[in-house]
Amino acid sequence: MGKCAYGCGKEFTPSKKGKNTPRGHKFCYDRFRMQHEQRRAAEVDQPIPELSDPLADKIRAALLKSAASVVELANALDVSPRRIEAVVAGLRERGFNLAIQEAEGEAPMLMIERHTVGERQALQINAEKFYEGHRVDFGLVSDTHLGSKFYREEVLNAIYDNFAKHDIRHVFHGGNYIEGEARFNRFQLVCRPGMQGQIDYFIDKYPQRKGITTYFVAGDDHEGWYQQREGIDIGRFTQVEAEKQGRKDLVNLGYMEADVVFRAKNGDCVHRVMHAGGGSAYAISYTAQKIIESFEGGEKPQILSIGHFHKSEYLPAWRNVHALQLGTTKAQDTFMRKKRLAAMVGGWRCSALLDSDGVITEFSATYLPFFNRGYFETMAINGDDRVEFKAPNETFNIVTR
Repeated sequence: MGKCAYGCGKEFTPSKKGKNTPRGHKFCYDRFRMQHEQRRAAEVDQPIPELSDPLADKIRAALLKSAASVVELANALDVSPRRIEAVVAGLRERGFNLAIQEAEGEAPMLMIERHTVGERQALQINAEKFYEGHRVDFGLVSDTHLGSKFYREEVLNAIYDNFAKHDIRHVFHGGNYIEGEARFNRFQLVCRPGMQGQIDYFIDKYPQRKGITTYFVAGDDHEGWYQQREGIDIGRFTQVEAEKQGRKDLVNLGYMEADVVFRAKNGDCVHRVMHAGGGSAYAISYTAQKIIESFEGGEKPQILSIGHFHKSEYLPAWRNVHALQLGTTKAQDTFMRKKRLAAMVGGWRCSALLDSDGVITEFSATYLPFFNRGYFETMAINGDDRVEFKAPNETFNIVTR
């Protein structure tokens, strides 16, 4: 005779070692053996071993087939209801999804929930604190193409008037600020030929408003053609020439792309200004999505401003990047019509709220759309009906009151 090693006091005859019992039983019940092993593991600060409980396995197998009450399980497994309740409690502690299904007038049923996500503690966001921080306001334009006869001077000036009205102090330009010169556009220029002629035209005609600084990147096309042919840093050359002519508001960011950092108390928000390349995709957002997907982890900006495609869109959350295509201030020219490409004429006014770590907690993008010249000319006319002849490649306008 022996006593249960767990200490329950019950005497029994230990079984002999055999094929299925490598050691003689020293416990009156398997659950006492399990509790004893758990207590020993805790005393020596070791992980609790995974132990098999035959009764627990039978209960799980039964409940995986169908729900059952405690009494039904007790009768099926030939044990007391109290024993069933104890094992079920142990299974719950080990993480098994055992639930009780109650119905009026019937015994509670035990069941295994296969698709439960468990209970989650309710989370509350302190909105007042969450939306505290530093606000950064800025404007965005791109593909202005000064020097081309398709350049919409009135549009760009109206956009800068809007910036001034809303106290915008920083404007970022996505490239192609001049038309450049190639064999196929040479007869569409309205300025002196050559690089110096176009830069002088740009400095003279680009909008200038008190307190506003324009930061631009140079594209690898249009103004970039001069860089490739002449081996000159066209963006730097533009800024130097502007400073010579008394304009300190035109600042070169670099060739093709640049990162602008908005500094917060404990971190930075990166705004990447990019002049992309290639042709327009069938879906407007496709190119922006693929650009963002190409960024390596840890190299993504929080804000991405894309020039080149003459398209306008705001993509708010692709890989947690606020992406904008910046539009254009150049009307659709004959090349774009031949390629069936739309020109989305306009600009953007943006506002980002940064927390102390530089994380964007609020972002708003206001689009400033513009339409064909006829729309604005019609608005300005007050008088009798008349027919106007417009520039070549455009339409006759019949203007009515």
